[in-house]
Amino acid sequence: MPKAVIHTNLKDKDVPEGFELRVTQKMGEVFEFPIEVIYVTLTTGDRISHNGSSDPMVFVDMVTVNKFSDETNPGYSRQFMKFFSDELKLPPHRVLIQYHDSQMGDFGCKRQPPEYKDDRYFLDNSK
Repeated sequence: MPKAVIHTNLKDKDVPEGFELRVTQKMGEVFEFPIEVIYVTLTTGDRISHNGSSDPMVFVDMVTVNKFSDETNPGYSRQFMKFFSDELKLPPHRVLIQYHDSQMGDFGCKRQPPEYKDDRYFLDNSK
């Protein structure tokens, strides 16, 4: 269950329409997951300081199961930093991503048809 929690000090009007869906699609492409198992949340207008500056920036907290490592993260960073920089019109040094590897048991969820089409991702750990 890949998850991205996105915080930015950009105003809501400065974030392109459909941004969350494009993030979902990019995560699906990069992590090779169907989009119906990806969770994205966006908070705009945060008061954020990075590198001694409150200039526009984005902080992305990414969580998924068994994907992140010292070997894979640089490749993910190249793809996601360019994506967020291009989408939000930010210089790459104003994009910060933190990766968290997790276990399936760390999530409470129920995934069943018809919303979830791929039976590899059916899950009910709410029992």
